Amino acid sequence: MVPGQSSLSNSWRRFSPNAGMIQFVFERIIFGEEYYWLGLHRHSDGVFRWLDDDTKTNYTYWEKRIEPKKWEDNDVGAGILTHDGGRWKDREKDNTQGYVCEKAVDCCSGQWKKSRYSGTCIKVFGESKSWDRARRACRSHGGDLVRILNAGMNQFIHELIKLDGSRFYWIGLHVHPKGEFRWLDDDTKANYTTWAAGQPDSWGRETAAQMRNLGRGRWYNFKKGWDFKGYICERPAVIFQRLTNTRNGSGYYVDISTSKEPEALYHQALADISLTSS
Repeated sequence: MVPGQSSLSNSWRRFSPNAGMIQFVFERIIFGEEYYWLGLHRHSDGVFRWLDDDTKTNYTYWEKRIEPKKWEDNDVGAGILTHDGGRWKDREKDNTQGYVCEKAVDCCSGQWKKSRYSGTCIKVFGESKSWDRARRACRSHGGDLVRILNAGMNQFIHELIKLDGSRFYWIGLHVHPKGEFRWLDDDTKANYTTWAAGQPDSWGRETAAQMRNLGRGRWYNFKKGWDFKGYICERPAVIFQRLTNTRNGSGYYVDISTSKEPEALYHQALADISLTSS
């Protein structure tokens, strides 16, 4: 499954972490509980897997040397152990404890339009800003100035700006110190460009690119400090909500609850997820 695609229709999916995500969750856990349920549990064949997965998990973070234990039955789930740096401990599923949920959030709503060429959300803004100010504005929306990586995406964005009234729109292409046009903070030269005839010109002075509303959406270079009434922002189709600075990068936020409000058994926690997604 690709994060943020098919999972959106089901809303909830398994909490299947890597080392960075474990640290992210551990730093945000409410330390009112000693354990927090994860989606990992022992299947009928005795193997620990994520929820209904058929394959053995690739990543584990068990408590050193003593986990997982050998149980007589398979009614066992895994939980984060808060006093040991977020390591996991297997426990009988009927134990009452906190639990960790993970939910995908689709941000392509309102005036943000999903691009099938990049899998990201695109929005056109008609405000007058310099290139740097436009970039800061895009970042305030959880994204950046748009990267246009192929002809299909350029045509898609051109159709969007034709609905607006400005002539030129800042995009994320600009001249780096080495003298090449690159996308935002990329270290490599842009592979795709669609400059208008005679562009780029005025090297050394006009160091940022804009897309023109008219024609075929060709690009022109201008001075970064000039204010133009138009810029295009791009942000991920799935973003983190409520919790920020995550190292996970999977496109999910993690919502941490305690077993105190409400009380939750392992099975009840799974039922909560099922009811919420229906």
